[in-house]
Amino acid sequence: MTPTVCRICEAHCGLLAEVEAGVVTRLSPDPEHPLSKGYVCPKGPRFVHVQNSPKRLLRPRWRGQGVSWDVALARVAEGLVRPAIYLGNPGSQSLGALVGVERLRRALAAPLYTALSLDNAAQIVVAEGAFGNPLHTFVSDYDGSDLIVLFGTDPLSSQASQMQSNPGAVHSLLRARERLVVVDPRASMTAKAAAWHLAPRVGTDVFLLAGLLRALGSPLPVERFTSEFVEATCALPAGSVVRLADRLRSARQPLVWSGLGVLLGPHPTLGAWLTLAVQEAASWPGGWRRQPGAVPVARLAPFSRLRARTGRPPEVLGALPSGELAGAIEAGEVRSLVVVAGNPLVSFPDSERIHKALSSLDLLVFIDQMENETGRLAHALLPAATWLERNEVDLPFAALKPVPHLQYLPAVVPPRGEARPDEDILGALARRAGGWPWPSAMVLARLAVATTAPFSWAKLLAAPRGLNGKSAGPGPRPRLDDPARLAELAALAPPPPGLRLITSIRPPTTMNSWLGSAQRTVRAHSDDLPGARVRVIGPAGSLELDAVADDTLARGTVVVAYGSGSHNANVLIGGDLDPGAGVPRSNGTIVRLEAV
Repeated sequence: MTPTVCRICEAHCGLLAEVEAGVVTRLSPDPEHPLSKGYVCPKGPRFVHVQNSPKRLLRPRWRGQGVSWDVALARVAEGLVRPAIYLGNPGSQSLGALVGVERLRRALAAPLYTALSLDNAAQIVVAEGAFGNPLHTFVSDYDGSDLIVLFGTDPLSSQASQMQSNPGAVHSLLRARERLVVVDPRASMTAKAAAWHLAPRVGTDVFLLAGLLRALGSPLPVERFTSEFVEATCALPAGSVVRLADRLRSARQPLVWSGLGVLLGPHPTLGAWLTLAVQEAASWPGGWRRQPGAVPVARLAPFSRLRARTGRPPEVLGALPSGELAGAIEAGEVRSLVVVAGNPLVSFPDSERIHKALSSLDLLVFIDQMENETGRLAHALLPAATWLERNEVDLPFAALKPVPHLQYLPAVVPPRGEARPDEDILGALARRAGGWPWPSAMVLARLAVATTAPFSWAKLLAAPRGLNGKSAGPGPRPRLDDPARLAELAALAPPPPGLRLITSIRPPTTMNSWLGSAQRTVRAHSDDLPGARVRVIGPAGSLELDAVADDTLARGTVVVAYGSGSHNANVLIGGDLDPGAGVPRSNGTIVRLEAV
Protein backbone atom coordinates (compact mmCIF):
# COMPACT_ATOMS: atom_id res chain seq x y z
CA MET A 1 0.00 0.00 0.00
CA THR A 2 1.41 3.37 -1.04
CA PRO A 3 -0.02 6.49 0.65
CA THR A 4 -0.98 9.28 -1.73
CA VAL A 5 -3.59 12.03 -2.01
CA CYS A 6 -6.57 12.50 -4.32
CA ARG A 7 -6.09 15.54 -6.56
CA ILE A 8 -9.52 15.97 -8.07
CA CYS A 9 -10.52 18.87 -5.81
CA GLU A 10 -8.76 21.00 -3.22
CA ALA A 11 -9.90 18.82 -0.28
CA HIS A 12 -6.99 16.44 -1.08
CA CYS A 13 -8.26 13.38 0.81
CA GLY A 14 -5.74 10.69 1.66
CA LEU A 15 -5.73 7.51 -0.42
CA LEU A 16 -3.91 4.19 -0.36
CA ALA A 17 -2.78 2.85 -3.74
CA GLU A 18 -2.43 -0.88 -4.29
CA VAL A 19 0.08 -1.68 -7.03
CA GLU A 20 0.67 -4.98 -8.80
CA ALA A 21 3.32 -5.36 -11.51
CA GLY A 22 3.56 -1.59 -11.96
CA VAL A 23 -0.23 -1.12 -12.29
CA VAL A 24 -2.46 0.65 -9.76
CA THR A 25 -5.20 -1.88 -9.09
CA ARG A 26 -7.12 -0.14 -6.32
CA LEU A 27 -7.47 3.20 -4.55
CA SER A 28 -9.01 3.21 -1.08
CA PRO A 29 -9.38 5.70 1.82
CA ASP A 30 -6.32 6.17 4.02
CA PRO A 31 -7.40 5.97 7.69
CA GLU A 32 -4.00 7.30 8.81
CA HIS A 33 -4.04 10.51 6.78
CA PRO A 34 -3.92 13.37 9.30
CA LEU A 35 -6.62 15.44 7.53
CA SER A 36 -9.13 13.12 5.90
CA LYS A 37 -8.76 10.32 8.51
CA GLY A 38 -10.29 7.65 6.31
CA TYR A 39 -12.94 9.75 4.55
CA VAL A 40 -13.03 10.06 0.76
CA CYS A 41 -15.90 10.94 -1.58
CA PRO A 42 -16.81 8.57 -4.47
CA LYS A 43 -14.51 10.33 -6.92
CA GLY A 44 -11.16 9.42 -5.39
CA PRO A 45 -11.42 5.61 -5.57
CA ARG A 46 -12.99 5.82 -9.04
CA PHE A 47 -9.87 7.50 -10.43
CA VAL A 48 -8.39 4.02 -10.86
CA HIS A 49 -10.75 3.73 -13.88
CA VAL A 50 -9.10 6.79 -15.42
CA GLN A 51 -5.63 5.55 -14.58
CA ASN A 52 -6.17 2.21 -16.31
CA SER A 53 -8.69 3.24 -18.94
CA PRO A 54 -8.23 1.76 -22.42
CA LYS A 55 -9.11 5.27 -23.63
CA ARG A 56 -5.98 6.82 -22.09
CA LEU A 57 -3.89 8.91 -24.46
CA LEU A 58 -0.57 7.07 -24.52
CA ARG A 59 1.17 8.40 -27.64
CA PRO A 60 1.30 11.82 -29.33
CA ARG A 61 -1.04 12.20 -32.29
CA TRP A 62 -1.04 14.69 -35.12
CA ARG A 63 -4.23 14.97 -37.17
CA GLY A 64 -5.24 11.49 -36.10
CA GLN A 65 -1.90 9.79 -36.77
CA GLY A 66 0.57 8.59 -34.15
CA VAL A 67 3.86 10.52 -34.25
CA SER A 68 6.99 10.81 -32.14
CA TRP A 69 7.29 13.43 -29.42
CA ASP A 70 9.91 15.33 -31.44
CA VAL A 71 7.64 15.54 -34.48
CA ALA A 72 4.59 16.52 -32.40
CA LEU A 73 6.41 19.24 -30.47
CA ALA A 74 8.06 20.65 -33.61
CA ARG A 75 4.76 20.89 -35.48
CA VAL A 76 2.96 22.42 -32.51
CA ALA A 77 5.70 25.00 -31.92
CA GLU A 78 5.63 25.98 -35.60
CA GLY A 79 1.85 26.41 -35.58
CA LEU A 80 1.52 28.54 -32.45
CA VAL A 81 0.59 31.79 -34.18
CA ARG A 82 -1.55 34.31 -32.26
CA PRO A 83 -1.79 31.73 -29.47
CA ALA A 84 -3.76 31.48 -26.25
CA ILE A 85 -3.73 28.95 -23.41
CA TYR A 86 -6.63 27.42 -21.49
CA LEU A 87 -5.93 25.68 -18.17
CA GLY A 88 -8.69 23.38 -16.90
CA ASN A 89 -9.53 22.48 -13.32
CA PRO A 90 -7.24 19.39 -13.03
CA GLY A 91 -4.26 21.52 -14.01
CA SER A 92 -4.81 23.85 -11.08
CA GLN A 93 -4.17 20.88 -8.77
CA SER A 94 -0.63 20.48 -10.12
CA LEU A 95 2.22 22.82 -9.24
CA GLY A 96 4.08 21.47 -12.27
CA ALA A 97 1.21 22.33 -14.63
CA LEU A 98 0.91 25.84 -13.15
CA VAL A 99 4.64 26.47 -13.53
CA GLY A 100 4.65 24.99 -17.05
CA VAL A 101 1.68 27.09 -18.16
CA GLU A 102 3.31 30.25 -16.83
CA ARG A 103 6.55 29.41 -18.68
CA LEU A 104 4.70 28.86 -21.93
CA ARG A 105 2.49 31.92 -21.49
CA ARG A 106 5.51 34.15 -21.07
CA ALA A 107 7.44 32.53 -23.90
CA LEU A 108 4.52 33.06 -26.30
CA ALA A 109 3.27 36.35 -24.81
CA ALA A 110 -0.11 34.62 -24.93
CA PRO A 111 -3.32 35.39 -23.05
CA LEU A 112 -4.37 32.83 -20.45
CA TYR A 113 -7.89 31.56 -19.76
CA THR A 114 -8.61 29.24 -16.84
CA ALA A 115 -11.44 27.26 -15.25
CA LEU A 116 -11.34 29.65 -12.28
CA SER A 117 -13.68 31.99 -14.15
CA LEU A 118 -16.16 29.10 -14.44
CA ASP A 119 -16.59 28.70 -10.67
CA ASN A 120 -14.69 30.53 -7.90
CA ALA A 121 -13.43 33.77 -9.46
CA ALA A 122 -15.94 35.86 -7.49
CA GLN A 123 -14.42 34.79 -4.15
CA ILE A 124 -10.96 35.79 -5.41
CA VAL A 125 -12.18 39.23 -6.50
CA VAL A 126 -13.93 39.82 -3.18
CA ALA A 127 -10.86 38.72 -1.21
CA GLU A 128 -8.71 41.32 -2.95
CA GLY A 129 -11.20 44.11 -2.29
CA ALA A 130 -11.78 43.13 1.34
CA PHE A 131 -8.29 42.07 2.41
CA GLY A 132 -5.92 43.48 -0.23
CA ASN A 133 -4.84 40.07 -1.49
CA PRO A 134 -6.86 37.75 -3.74
CA LEU A 135 -5.26 34.68 -2.13
CA HIS A 136 -6.35 35.67 1.37
CA THR A 137 -8.35 32.49 1.95
CA PHE A 138 -10.41 30.87 4.68
CA VAL A 139 -11.59 27.41 5.58
CA SER A 140 -14.90 26.76 7.28
CA ASP A 141 -14.93 25.59 10.88
CA TYR A 142 -17.89 23.22 11.02
CA ASP A 143 -16.96 21.62 14.33
CA GLY A 144 -16.34 24.90 16.15
CA SER A 145 -19.49 26.69 14.91
CA ASP A 146 -22.70 26.59 16.92
CA LEU A 147 -24.74 27.69 13.86
CA ILE A 148 -23.94 26.77 10.24
CA VAL A 149 -25.82 28.57 7.45
CA LEU A 150 -25.03 27.26 3.97
CA PHE A 151 -26.23 28.99 0.80
CA GLY A 152 -26.32 26.98 -2.43
CA THR A 153 -23.83 24.28 -1.50
CA ASP A 154 -24.27 20.55 -0.92
CA PRO A 155 -21.12 19.17 0.73
CA LEU A 156 -22.81 15.95 1.83
CA SER A 157 -23.21 14.84 -1.79
CA SER A 158 -19.46 14.71 -2.36
CA GLN A 159 -17.04 16.91 -0.44
CA ALA A 160 -16.81 20.31 1.19
CA SER A 161 -14.89 21.75 -1.73
CA GLN A 162 -14.95 25.23 -3.29
CA MET A 163 -12.70 27.10 -0.90
CA GLN A 164 -14.03 25.36 2.20
CA SER A 165 -11.83 22.27 2.13
CA ASN A 166 -12.36 20.15 5.19
CA PRO A 167 -12.19 16.39 4.68
CA GLY A 168 -14.02 15.83 7.95
CA ALA A 169 -16.87 18.13 6.94
CA VAL A 170 -19.23 15.32 6.01
CA HIS A 171 -19.05 13.78 9.48
CA SER A 172 -19.22 17.20 11.12
CA LEU A 173 -22.34 18.21 9.20
CA LEU A 174 -24.10 14.95 9.94
CA ARG A 175 -23.49 15.61 13.64
CA ALA A 176 -24.60 19.24 13.28
CA ARG A 177 -28.26 18.71 12.35
CA GLU A 178 -29.75 20.96 15.04
CA ARG A 179 -27.32 23.78 14.23
CA LEU A 180 -27.46 23.44 10.43
CA VAL A 181 -29.52 25.73 8.18
CA VAL A 182 -29.47 25.24 4.40
CA VAL A 183 -30.68 27.80 1.86
CA ASP A 184 -31.20 26.01 -1.45
CA PRO A 185 -34.08 25.72 -3.95
CA ARG A 186 -33.40 21.96 -3.96
CA ALA A 187 -33.92 19.47 -1.18
CA SER A 188 -30.29 18.41 -1.49
CA MET A 189 -28.62 15.77 0.66
CA THR A 190 -27.32 18.52 2.94
CA ALA A 191 -30.73 20.22 3.06
CA LYS A 192 -32.36 16.95 4.10
CA ALA A 193 -29.85 16.63 6.94
CA ALA A 194 -30.55 20.16 8.21
CA ALA A 195 -32.89 21.18 10.99
CA TRP A 196 -34.13 24.06 8.83
CA HIS A 197 -34.27 24.22 5.03
CA LEU A 198 -35.22 27.45 3.25
CA ALA A 199 -36.05 27.05 -0.46
CA PRO A 200 -35.94 30.48 -2.15
CA ARG A 201 -36.55 31.21 -5.81
CA VAL A 202 -33.49 30.42 -7.90
CA GLY A 203 -31.13 33.38 -8.15
CA THR A 204 -32.57 35.39 -5.24
CA ASP A 205 -29.98 34.48 -2.59
CA VAL A 206 -28.52 38.00 -2.75
CA PHE A 207 -31.84 39.47 -1.62
CA LEU A 208 -31.94 37.20 1.42
CA LEU A 209 -28.32 38.07 2.26
CA ALA A 210 -29.09 41.78 1.96
CA GLY A 211 -32.20 41.33 4.12
CA LEU A 212 -30.14 39.59 6.77
CA LEU A 213 -27.68 42.49 6.75
CA ARG A 214 -30.52 44.92 7.38
CA ALA A 215 -31.97 42.78 10.17
CA LEU A 216 -28.53 42.51 11.78
CA GLY A 217 -28.16 46.28 11.84
CA SER A 218 -25.34 46.56 9.29
CA PRO A 219 -24.27 50.14 8.39
CA LEU A 220 -24.19 49.16 4.70
CA PRO A 221 -26.93 50.74 2.51
CA VAL A 222 -29.51 47.94 2.81
CA GLU A 223 -32.50 49.90 4.18
CA ARG A 224 -34.79 48.97 1.29
CA PHE A 225 -34.34 45.21 1.85
CA THR A 226 -37.12 44.90 4.39
CA SER A 227 -38.18 41.48 5.58
CA GLU A 228 -41.48 41.75 3.70
CA PHE A 229 -39.77 42.77 0.45
CA VAL A 230 -37.16 40.01 0.70
CA GLU A 231 -39.66 37.29 1.57
CA ALA A 232 -41.88 38.26 -1.34
CA THR A 233 -38.95 38.38 -3.77
CA CYS A 234 -37.51 35.06 -2.60
CA ALA A 235 -40.92 33.37 -2.09
CA LEU A 236 -40.07 32.53 1.51
CA PRO A 237 -42.46 32.07 4.44
CA ALA A 238 -43.27 35.23 6.40
CA GLY A 239 -40.88 35.79 9.29
CA SER A 240 -38.00 33.81 7.74
CA VAL A 241 -35.59 36.76 7.59
CA VAL A 242 -36.13 37.91 11.17
CA ARG A 243 -35.98 34.36 12.50
CA LEU A 244 -32.70 33.60 10.72
CA ALA A 245 -31.20 36.95 11.75
CA ASP A 246 -32.16 36.27 15.38
CA ARG A 247 -30.44 32.90 15.24
CA LEU A 248 -27.28 34.48 13.78
CA ARG A 249 -27.33 37.23 16.41
CA SER A 250 -27.66 34.81 19.30
CA ALA A 251 -25.02 32.34 18.06
CA ARG A 252 -21.63 32.38 19.75
CA GLN A 253 -19.66 31.41 16.62
CA PRO A 254 -21.88 31.30 13.52
CA LEU A 255 -20.67 30.29 10.08
CA VAL A 256 -22.25 31.74 6.92
CA TRP A 257 -21.01 30.26 3.65
CA SER A 258 -22.02 30.34 -0.01
CA GLY A 259 -21.20 27.75 -2.68
CA LEU A 260 -21.61 27.42 -6.43
CA GLY A 261 -25.36 27.92 -6.26
CA VAL A 262 -24.55 31.56 -5.48
CA LEU A 263 -21.16 31.84 -7.21
CA LEU A 264 -22.68 30.84 -10.58
CA GLY A 265 -25.89 32.79 -10.08
CA PRO A 266 -27.12 36.08 -11.55
CA HIS A 267 -24.95 38.11 -9.10
CA PRO A 268 -21.91 35.97 -8.19
CA THR A 269 -19.52 38.69 -7.04
CA LEU A 270 -22.21 40.56 -5.14
CA GLY A 271 -23.28 37.25 -3.58
CA ALA A 272 -19.76 36.47 -2.40
CA TRP A 273 -19.36 40.01 -1.01
CA LEU A 274 -22.73 39.91 0.78
CA THR A 275 -21.86 36.53 2.30
CA LEU A 276 -18.69 38.03 3.76
CA ALA A 277 -20.67 41.08 4.94
CA VAL A 278 -23.27 38.92 6.73
CA GLN A 279 -20.52 36.92 8.42
CA GLU A 280 -18.84 40.16 9.53
CA ALA A 281 -22.13 41.61 10.82
CA ALA A 282 -23.09 38.45 12.70
CA SER A 283 -19.69 37.66 14.21
CA TRP A 284 -16.15 38.11 12.96
CA PRO A 285 -14.45 35.83 12.18
CA GLY A 286 -17.13 33.45 13.43
CA GLY A 287 -16.75 30.12 11.67
CA TRP A 288 -14.30 31.54 9.08
CA ARG A 289 -10.81 30.31 9.87
CA ARG A 290 -7.92 32.18 8.28
CA GLN A 291 -5.47 29.66 6.84
CA PRO A 292 -2.22 30.91 5.24
CA GLY A 293 -0.95 27.34 4.94
CA ALA A 294 2.24 25.62 6.01
CA VAL A 295 3.75 27.61 3.14
CA PRO A 296 2.12 31.07 2.90
CA VAL A 297 0.89 30.97 -0.68
CA ALA A 298 -0.67 34.44 -0.54
CA ARG A 299 2.67 36.00 0.44
CA LEU A 300 4.60 34.02 -2.18
CA ALA A 301 2.39 35.02 -5.12
CA PRO A 302 2.80 38.76 -5.76
CA PHE A 303 1.88 38.17 -9.42
CA SER A 304 -1.63 37.34 -8.32
CA ARG A 305 -3.01 40.88 -8.04
CA LEU A 306 -6.06 41.50 -10.17
CA ARG A 307 -5.76 43.65 -13.28
CA ALA A 308 -8.69 45.91 -14.06
CA ARG A 309 -9.87 46.29 -17.67
CA THR A 310 -12.01 49.27 -18.57
CA GLY A 311 -15.60 48.22 -19.12
CA ARG A 312 -14.79 44.51 -18.89
CA PRO A 313 -14.33 41.94 -16.11
CA PRO A 314 -10.84 41.95 -14.57
CA GLU A 315 -8.03 39.50 -15.08
CA VAL A 316 -8.17 37.17 -12.08
CA LEU A 317 -4.85 35.60 -11.04
CA GLY A 318 -3.42 36.49 -14.43
CA ALA A 319 -6.28 34.92 -16.42
CA LEU A 320 -9.01 36.35 -18.63
CA PRO A 321 -12.63 35.17 -18.31
CA SER A 322 -13.09 31.95 -20.25
CA GLY A 323 -16.45 33.21 -21.48
CA GLU A 324 -14.54 35.74 -23.63
CA LEU A 325 -12.47 33.15 -25.52
CA ALA A 326 -15.02 32.49 -28.28
CA GLY A 327 -15.21 36.21 -29.04
CA ALA A 328 -11.41 36.49 -29.18
CA ILE A 329 -11.29 33.64 -31.70
CA GLU A 330 -14.10 35.15 -33.80
CA ALA A 331 -12.28 38.50 -33.84
CA GLY A 332 -9.07 36.85 -35.10
CA GLU A 333 -7.16 37.73 -31.94
CA VAL A 334 -6.58 34.02 -31.24
CA ARG A 335 -5.73 31.59 -34.05
CA SER A 336 -4.12 28.78 -32.04
CA LEU A 337 -5.03 27.40 -28.63
CA VAL A 338 -3.29 25.08 -26.16
CA VAL A 339 -5.81 23.31 -23.90
CA VAL A 340 -4.26 21.86 -20.74
CA ALA A 341 -6.42 19.40 -18.77
CA GLY A 342 -9.77 20.82 -19.79
CA ASN A 343 -12.84 20.48 -21.97
CA PRO A 344 -14.10 23.89 -23.14
CA LEU A 345 -16.75 22.33 -25.38
CA VAL A 346 -18.60 21.08 -22.30
CA SER A 347 -17.57 23.50 -19.56
CA PHE A 348 -17.95 26.83 -21.41
CA PRO A 349 -21.27 28.64 -21.81
CA ASP A 350 -22.97 28.67 -25.22
CA SER A 351 -21.67 25.30 -26.40
CA GLU A 352 -22.61 25.86 -30.04
CA ARG A 353 -20.65 29.11 -30.23
CA ILE A 354 -17.50 27.70 -28.63
CA HIS A 355 -17.74 24.63 -30.90
CA LYS A 356 -17.76 26.83 -34.00
CA ALA A 357 -14.92 28.95 -32.62
CA LEU A 358 -12.65 26.01 -31.78
CA SER A 359 -13.42 24.36 -35.12
CA SER A 360 -12.21 27.50 -36.92
CA LEU A 361 -8.77 27.55 -35.27
CA ASP A 362 -5.64 27.00 -37.34
CA LEU A 363 -4.22 24.89 -34.52
CA LEU A 364 -5.86 23.30 -31.48
CA VAL A 365 -3.49 21.50 -29.10
CA PHE A 366 -4.91 19.16 -26.46
CA ILE A 367 -2.81 18.06 -23.45
CA ASP A 368 -4.62 15.61 -21.20
CA GLN A 369 -4.88 12.03 -20.00
CA MET A 370 -7.99 10.99 -21.92
CA GLU A 371 -9.59 12.23 -25.10
CA ASN A 372 -12.84 14.15 -24.65
CA GLU A 373 -15.15 16.29 -26.81
CA THR A 374 -12.51 19.02 -27.16
CA GLY A 375 -9.78 16.46 -27.84
CA ARG A 376 -11.77 15.04 -30.73
CA LEU A 377 -11.56 18.46 -32.42
CA ALA A 378 -7.83 18.89 -31.79
CA HIS A 379 -5.08 18.82 -34.41
CA ALA A 380 -2.48 17.70 -31.87
CA LEU A 381 -3.06 15.41 -28.89
CA LEU A 382 -0.24 15.19 -26.36
CA PRO A 383 -0.58 12.51 -23.63
CA ALA A 384 -0.18 13.74 -20.06
CA ALA A 385 0.76 11.71 -17.02
CA THR A 386 -1.82 11.36 -14.25
CA TRP A 387 -1.31 12.54 -10.68
CA LEU A 388 -0.37 8.96 -9.81
CA GLU A 389 2.49 9.13 -12.32
CA ARG A 390 4.30 12.33 -11.36
CA ASN A 391 6.16 13.78 -8.39
CA GLU A 392 4.24 16.60 -6.78
CA VAL A 393 4.09 18.96 -3.82
CA ASP A 394 0.55 20.09 -2.98
CA LEU A 395 1.66 23.73 -2.80
CA PRO A 396 -1.13 25.29 -4.93
CA PHE A 397 -3.76 24.50 -2.28
CA ALA A 398 -1.56 24.65 0.80
CA ALA A 399 -3.78 27.42 2.19
CA LEU A 400 -6.99 25.41 1.82
CA LYS A 401 -6.60 22.83 4.53
CA PRO A 402 -8.38 22.66 7.91
CA VAL A 403 -4.92 22.85 9.50
CA PRO A 404 -1.69 24.10 7.87
CA HIS A 405 -0.43 21.04 6.03
CA LEU A 406 2.01 20.29 3.22
CA GLN A 407 2.82 16.96 1.61
CA TYR A 408 5.38 15.68 -0.85
CA LEU A 409 3.68 13.22 -3.20
CA PRO A 410 6.05 10.95 -5.15
CA ALA A 411 4.83 9.13 -8.24
CA VAL A 412 3.11 5.86 -7.37
CA VAL A 413 3.83 4.26 -10.76
CA PRO A 414 5.74 5.33 -13.91
CA PRO A 415 3.77 7.06 -16.68
CA ARG A 416 1.90 4.70 -18.96
CA GLY A 417 2.99 4.47 -22.59
CA GLU A 418 4.66 7.69 -23.76
CA ALA A 419 2.74 9.99 -21.41
CA ARG A 420 4.73 12.81 -19.82
CA PRO A 421 4.05 15.21 -16.91
CA ASP A 422 2.35 18.45 -17.98
CA GLU A 423 5.34 20.45 -16.83
CA ASP A 424 7.68 18.55 -19.15
CA ILE A 425 5.37 19.00 -22.16
CA LEU A 426 4.78 22.71 -21.55
CA GLY A 427 8.45 23.32 -20.77
CA ALA A 428 9.50 21.68 -24.04
CA LEU A 429 7.10 23.91 -25.98
CA ALA A 430 8.35 26.98 -24.10
CA ARG A 431 11.97 26.17 -24.99
CA ARG A 432 11.07 25.75 -28.66
CA ALA A 433 9.31 29.13 -28.50
CA GLY A 434 12.52 30.74 -27.25
CA GLY A 435 11.51 31.10 -23.61
CA TRP A 436 14.06 31.60 -20.85
CA PRO A 437 14.94 28.59 -18.69
CA TRP A 438 12.95 28.41 -15.46
CA PRO A 439 13.56 26.39 -12.31
CA SER A 440 11.43 23.27 -12.13
CA ALA A 441 8.32 23.16 -9.97
CA MET A 442 10.14 20.93 -7.50
CA VAL A 443 13.01 23.43 -7.19
CA LEU A 444 10.53 26.25 -6.58
CA ALA A 445 8.70 24.17 -3.97
CA ARG A 446 11.98 23.39 -2.24
CA LEU A 447 12.85 27.09 -2.17
CA ALA A 448 9.42 27.97 -0.76
CA VAL A 449 9.77 25.38 2.01
CA ALA A 450 13.32 26.50 2.84
CA THR A 451 12.35 30.16 3.19
CA THR A 452 8.90 30.00 4.80
CA ALA A 453 7.97 26.58 6.23
CA PRO A 454 8.56 25.62 9.89
CA PHE A 455 10.20 22.39 8.74
CA SER A 456 12.98 21.41 6.35
CA TRP A 457 12.72 19.91 2.88
CA ALA A 458 14.43 16.75 4.15
CA LYS A 459 11.79 16.33 6.87
CA LEU A 460 9.03 16.85 4.33
CA LEU A 461 10.45 14.13 2.07
CA ALA A 462 10.70 11.77 5.02
CA ALA A 463 7.03 12.22 6.03
CA PRO A 464 4.85 10.02 3.78
CA ARG A 465 1.66 11.76 4.92
CA GLY A 466 3.01 15.29 5.14
CA LEU A 467 3.72 17.75 7.93
CA ASN A 468 1.68 20.40 9.71
CA GLY A 469 2.59 24.03 10.15
CA LYS A 470 1.32 26.60 12.65
CA SER A 471 -2.22 27.95 12.62
CA ALA A 472 -2.68 31.68 12.19
CA GLY A 473 -4.91 34.14 13.98
CA PRO A 474 -8.22 35.42 12.57
CA GLY A 475 -6.64 38.09 10.39
CA PRO A 476 -7.99 41.60 9.83
CA ARG A 477 -11.65 42.51 9.60
CA PRO A 478 -12.79 42.83 5.98
CA ARG A 479 -13.12 46.20 4.32
CA LEU A 480 -16.59 46.39 2.80
CA ASP A 481 -16.36 49.80 1.11
CA ASP A 482 -15.87 48.39 -2.41
CA PRO A 483 -17.48 50.99 -4.75
CA ALA A 484 -18.27 48.39 -7.43
CA ARG A 485 -20.14 46.14 -4.99
CA LEU A 486 -21.98 49.08 -3.41
CA ALA A 487 -23.07 50.24 -6.86
CA GLU A 488 -24.26 46.74 -7.75
CA LEU A 489 -26.17 46.54 -4.49
CA ALA A 490 -27.86 49.88 -5.17
CA ALA A 491 -28.90 48.73 -8.66
CA LEU A 492 -30.23 45.34 -7.52
CA ALA A 493 -33.79 44.84 -8.76
CA PRO A 494 -36.20 41.90 -8.34
CA PRO A 495 -35.80 39.32 -11.11
CA PRO A 496 -38.52 39.05 -13.76
CA PRO A 497 -40.93 36.12 -13.52
CA GLY A 498 -40.20 32.85 -15.26
CA LEU A 499 -38.73 29.40 -14.85
CA ARG A 500 -35.12 29.56 -13.73
CA LEU A 501 -32.33 27.08 -14.35
CA ILE A 502 -29.92 25.36 -11.96
CA THR A 503 -26.86 23.82 -13.62
CA SER A 504 -24.25 23.78 -10.83
CA ILE A 505 -24.92 20.13 -9.99
CA ARG A 506 -23.08 17.07 -11.16
CA PRO A 507 -23.49 13.42 -10.14
CA PRO A 508 -21.04 12.50 -7.35
CA THR A 509 -19.39 9.82 -9.50
CA THR A 510 -18.48 12.16 -12.36
CA MET A 511 -14.99 13.54 -12.54
CA ASN A 512 -13.83 16.59 -14.48
CA SER A 513 -13.75 15.69 -18.19
CA TRP A 514 -12.55 12.11 -17.66
CA LEU A 515 -15.58 10.28 -16.34
CA GLY A 516 -18.54 12.28 -17.54
CA SER A 517 -22.22 11.53 -17.20
CA ALA A 518 -24.56 12.24 -20.09
CA GLN A 519 -27.50 14.31 -18.90
CA ARG A 520 -30.80 12.80 -20.04
CA THR A 521 -33.37 14.31 -17.68
CA VAL A 522 -34.76 17.63 -16.53
CA ARG A 523 -36.21 17.96 -13.03
CA ALA A 524 -38.91 20.44 -12.06
CA HIS A 525 -41.92 20.77 -9.81
CA SER A 526 -44.91 18.87 -11.22
CA ASP A 527 -46.83 22.16 -11.57
CA ASP A 528 -44.13 23.42 -13.97
CA LEU A 529 -43.88 20.36 -16.25
CA PRO A 530 -45.92 20.38 -19.48
CA GLY A 531 -45.35 16.69 -20.24
CA ALA A 532 -43.29 13.54 -19.76
CA ARG A 533 -40.72 14.67 -22.33
CA VAL A 534 -39.93 18.34 -22.75
CA ARG A 535 -37.82 20.74 -24.73
CA VAL A 536 -35.83 23.05 -22.46
CA ILE A 537 -35.25 26.33 -24.31
CA GLY A 538 -32.56 28.69 -23.09
CA PRO A 539 -30.91 31.85 -24.46
CA ALA A 540 -28.29 29.90 -26.45
CA GLY A 541 -30.01 26.66 -27.44
CA SER A 542 -32.37 23.89 -26.46
CA LEU A 543 -32.36 20.30 -25.20
CA GLU A 544 -34.97 17.57 -25.46
CA LEU A 545 -35.01 15.61 -22.20
CA ASP A 546 -37.15 13.21 -20.24
CA ALA A 547 -38.99 15.08 -17.49
CA VAL A 548 -38.86 14.02 -13.85
CA ALA A 549 -41.38 15.57 -11.47
CA ASP A 550 -39.75 16.59 -8.20
CA ASP A 551 -42.06 18.39 -5.80
CA THR A 552 -39.24 18.93 -3.32
CA LEU A 553 -38.02 21.67 -5.67
CA ALA A 554 -39.22 25.22 -5.19
CA ARG A 555 -41.77 26.11 -7.87
CA GLY A 556 -40.16 27.81 -10.84
CA THR A 557 -36.97 25.71 -10.50
CA VAL A 558 -35.62 23.75 -13.47
CA VAL A 559 -32.65 21.46 -12.83
CA VAL A 560 -30.45 20.31 -15.72
CA ALA A 561 -27.29 18.94 -14.14
CA TYR A 562 -23.86 19.46 -15.62
CA GLY A 563 -23.19 16.56 -18.01
CA SER A 564 -21.06 15.47 -20.93
CA GLY A 565 -21.66 15.17 -24.65
CA SER A 566 -24.34 16.98 -26.61
CA HIS A 567 -26.73 17.01 -23.65
CA ASN A 568 -24.63 19.17 -21.34
CA ALA A 569 -26.44 22.05 -19.65
CA ASN A 570 -24.17 24.72 -21.15
CA VAL A 571 -25.95 24.21 -24.48
CA LEU A 572 -28.65 26.39 -22.91
CA ILE A 573 -26.49 29.10 -21.33
CA GLY A 574 -25.73 32.35 -23.15
CA GLY A 575 -22.61 34.46 -22.92
CA ASP A 576 -23.82 36.84 -20.19
CA LEU A 577 -20.85 37.32 -17.83
CA ASP A 578 -20.82 38.82 -14.37
CA PRO A 579 -18.94 42.14 -14.71
CA GLY A 580 -17.30 41.74 -11.31
CA ALA A 581 -15.48 38.45 -11.97
CA GLY A 582 -16.31 37.36 -15.52
CA VAL A 583 -18.25 34.29 -14.33
CA PRO A 584 -21.04 33.00 -16.61
CA ARG A 585 -24.42 33.72 -15.08
CA SER A 586 -25.73 30.19 -15.45
CA ASN A 587 -27.80 29.51 -12.33
CA GLY A 588 -30.91 31.64 -12.62
CA THR A 589 -31.01 31.65 -16.42
CA ILE A 590 -34.61 32.02 -17.59
CA VAL A 591 -35.77 29.03 -19.64
CA ARG A 592 -39.01 27.76 -21.17
CA LEU A 593 -40.38 24.22 -21.16
CA GLU A 594 -42.37 22.86 -24.08
CA ALA A 595 -43.95 19.45 -24.36
CA VAL A 596 -42.40 17.27 -27.05
